Amino acid sequence: MAASNVISGLQGFNSAIATLKDDMQKKVAFSAALIGANVIKREAKAIALAKGLEQTGALLNNIAVKREANPPPGVAQFNLGVRHGRELGSKAKVVYSVRADGSIKKTYVDDPFYWWYLEFGTKPHAEAGGRGRKLAFEADGKPVFAMKVTNPGIQPMPFIGPAFEHKSDDALAAMANRVAQFIQKGAA
Repeated sequence: MAASNVISGLQGFNSAIATLKDDMQKKVAFSAALIGANVIKREAKAIALAKGLEQTGALLNNIAVKREANPPPGVAQFNLGVRHGRELGSKAKVVYSVRADGSIKKTYVDDPFYWWYLEFGTKPHAEAGGRGRKLAFEADGKPVFAMKVTNPGIQPMPFIGPAFEHKSDDALAAMANRVAQFIQKGAA
């Protein structure tokens, strides 16, 4: 029997899970949620690649699905986003350097911290050097030093939001198929 015949719509999905034993409901719910989240994750990577957001590969390699540690009761929740900073884990390449004041600076190599700016964009804003220092950057291949500059901002180039919009139906279908598989195993 095809899964689409067994489960249709969100209400059918919830009632199908309710037919399982209590100990299996949580396992099935998390398994189904993970499969649905991975459908959207693959689409997010494809959209990011199509928009040319692959420079070092750090952004694409760190689009991830993470299980929510403390979801509300009765909810199987996964979060889709981009790992960055401390979340990169033990496999992250870290470089330590000493600042002028003697303190140690920890920098993650290939850290896609900027993903939020790409997804949502930024407004034009002023930037100034701290404590009377000048800003230093390169423009047209020449070094520029200024006390204050106006940053024009970044236009949004979303990849996670559109992935959800494009693949939410496919994700729900994958989730329904997963639940139907468990139900069929239990009936056999």
